[in-house]
Amino acid sequence: MSCVLDVDRRLKADILSCPPEVRNQIGADLVALQDDPLPPDRVDLDGPSSYYHRLPCGYYVSWELIGKTADIVDLIATRTCRNLTIRILGAGPDSPK
Repeated sequence: MSCVLDVDRRLKADILSCPPEVRNQIGADLVALQDDPLPPDRVDLDGPSSYYHRLPCGYYVSWELIGKTADIVDLIATRTCRNLTIRILGAGPDSPK
């Protein structure tokens, strides 16, 4: 089961204004995050269950997992996404750190 993706309206507009190559990579990454919100290249952010990684185009995508602690632990243990939301915090050329 895939996680639910939450992307702010303004962030969607920012993504759509990116060059096609960048936009396509961000879109593919968002789809991939729904199935695997803990990719091996993730870097921890300061917030709880918050991460980012860099795409081949040089843009960064940051996100946080929202849900009950038990569901996040289950995701880590079984790689199964249940009852979790992935809130996209940002997508852009600047590192979120």
